[in-house]
Amino acid sequence: MRVSEFAHDFPLGGGAVTIDRAGDYGGYLYLTTGGQDHIYRVDTEGDVTMFSTWPGWTDGGGPFDIAFHPGTEYGGLMYVATTFGSANSDVSGVFTLDVSGEASRFADDMAAAHYLAFDCTGILGGGMFISGTPVFGQPDSVWRATPDGATSEFARSTIASPCGLTFGPDGAMYIAEYLASSQTVTISRVTPEPATAILLGLGALGLLRRR
Repeated sequence: MRVSEFAHDFPLGGGAVTIDRAGDYGGYLYLTTGGQDHIYRVDTEGDVTMFSTWPGWTDGGGPFDIAFHPGTEYGGLMYVATTFGSANSDVSGVFTLDVSGEASRFADDMAAAHYLAFDCTGILGGGMFISGTPVFGQPDSVWRATPDGATSEFARSTIASPCGLTFGPDGAMYIAEYLASSQTVTISRVTPEPATAILLGLGALGLLRRR
């Protein structure tokens, strides 16, 4: 294994990183800087340019996460999760950024969001999943968002607030949760219960199996 530096000198802390595999945004790598609230583009040579200054320097609340849907169901757009205080509610939640870096609110009911991921295999019913909350100051739950931005609660944590969300090659959802009392992180693996899998499309709660 060989490790070498690819890109550097991002200001004020790192954040989420993703790649535009469909090529709608040039096929580049994109990185957020949570402390500076900007999104940068990195080309194949490792050269860094500013992609978007949205949402502007406010209070270091994001962007927390960025993701692309690999198909056309969600419009081939970049999706961004941000979390700011209620004073900056106009830039907190889930947004889309077009190819010029202009933002539009996607999920009206999300007051704050930390992480997003797409269920591309469909074993949990497909679509976008968000770690976020519709009420400022409340713990995150996991929400499902349809292509029109409508959200429904999918699962509520029983031990802590989610601090990471992704899907594995097995199609399962993996949720990282930070437990402040012990300062530890637990990763839960979420799969549908066979007898109730048909209900997942209805946004039912509690259909989690942890291994």
